[in-house]
Amino acid sequence: MNQEEPYTFGYEDYPSYQEREDIKNRAWDGFANGSLSLKMHCLIHGIIWAHYWRAREALEARPKLENKVLKTFYKNYSKDMSLCIDKYTENWLYSMGHIPHKELMEKIEKTYYYKPKINKYLPLGMTMYQNIEEE
Repeated sequence: MNQEEPYTFGYEDYPSYQEREDIKNRAWDGFANGSLSLKMHCLIHGIIWAHYWRAREALEARPKLENKVLKTFYKNYSKDMSLCIDKYTENWLYSMGHIPHKELMEKIEKTYYYKPKINKYLPLGMTMYQNIEEE
């Protein structure tokens, strides 16, 4: 598959690596220079969004780890489920909690109802889930 073509698994088109990087780079610019509302938008819809797709692809390439991670989210997990961006966002906000400052976190919680949540498979400072049993 050409790097420029979107990844397609089942019914969803995955954004290409280049698309994700372009969006993430523009989002970091807005995050660095924008108002509180722009920072929030850039973080949720640019930076975390791009990390989500990379994390989802990595999980789908490692089915055993994917099963472990998804079982932490869903009581009635089934193998046809995939990583939910809302669950990932809450894990990302915990893992990368040093990036959004307190006022921004409060705005995110008030606007999107996201609260940082720990997940043992997403260590502090990381944006991709890790198989901690292998280490």
